[in-house]
Amino acid sequence: MKMLSRVVLSAAFGCCFAAVSQAQTAGGAEPWSFGVGVNGSYEGNALFAASEGEEEFSHAVSASLGRAWALRRGSANLTGNASQFFYRKSTSLNDFRFNASGGLSHALTRRLLWSGTSQVSSGLARDSAVLIDAGLVLPSVSTRSSSSSSMFTYALSRQSQLTWSLSQSGVGFSSGAFQGGSALTSALSWSRQVGRSHTVGVTQDYSRTFQEDASTTIHGVSGTWSGTMGSWTAYGSLGVRPYSVPGEEGHRLTTGISAGVTKPVRPGQSVGMSYDRSVTQTFGIDTGNHLVQSVSGNYSVALTRSLTTSFTGNYSRSRSPVDPERGLEGQTGSASLAYQLMPSLAVSVSSAVYSRMVRGAERATSYNTSVALTYGMTWR
Repeated sequence: MKMLSRVVLSAAFGCCFAAVSQAQTAGGAEPWSFGVGVNGSYEGNALFAASEGEEEFSHAVSASLGRAWALRRGSANLTGNASQFFYRKSTSLNDFRFNASGGLSHALTRRLLWSGTSQVSSGLARDSAVLIDAGLVLPSVSTRSSSSSSMFTYALSRQSQLTWSLSQSGVGFSSGAFQGGSALTSALSWSRQVGRSHTVGVTQDYSRTFQEDASTTIHGVSGTWSGTMGSWTAYGSLGVRPYSVPGEEGHRLTTGISAGVTKPVRPGQSVGMSYDRSVTQTFGIDTGNHLVQSVSGNYSVALTRSLTTSFTGNYSRSRSPVDPERGLEGQTGSASLAYQLMPSLAVSVSSAVYSRMVRGAERATSYNTSVALTYGMTWR
């Protein structure tokens, strides 16, 4: 499985770099982008390992670089950013963190479109999208994650299309107390536009997760809908998800539900909420498939042309299908205020809270408030 993951990841990156060469001859270059920033934070319980911890100051320096190309029959992009953190007390967090990603899309025929993406990142477990999406809020242990995908979309008609995708994701931890793994997922979906603003469809997916010497599977068949109603935009899906449990023959069955809605409250303001109930692979403190429910919300507002603010929150709860007493609850919340001093210079103030409770243990909470100054520029 490790070899397969590397092949998928390398192939996707190879396609991205191949697209760079093709784009340079196509003559459709978009601007480069570059940014640097400095950050100062006040943190409480930065290690996030126990219910309580020390308060301390930290700071970081960061840089980012991006490039996009317009091809004759598609597009390509490469982005990367890196940060070095410095903590006064929690020196184990004084690490180098990075993120690199690339994407490529190409119209093979007038009806058939292919697209691929790849991403590799290094950071803290509490900030990992791979883990948060699985309903996991883990301590501040160093984590490396990767993901890649390849997707074909075929237009059956003006109103309907068929899509097949193959994706890989994996996560590893610097501490032996946490267990990493990888997953390979295949999904086939059909969708059709009904009227001017509604789309219905059917999706079938299969996922296999590998952790050390064990592996688990998740199947799924669901109906999907998305549409707009006035200023409201909504989506929903409902289906069944058979899944395997280590040590058991056959499969168990659960219901998969997903729904979300967004709405502009007034000019410059928008609000959104989503709910998800499913079964997903578990990394870190446990292995196998867990049943997960999560609720998230966001609100953003442009106070002036130069001043914006946003708020986000997420609550998730996961439990083992074998032992309901084995589970994890996690909450994250953030608020930010950004002011554009000039076209290339901005200052922002943000605050974040992380909370986690493992069944049978005390709740652990970590928080930070930071001030950042960033400079960005673009050129051809």
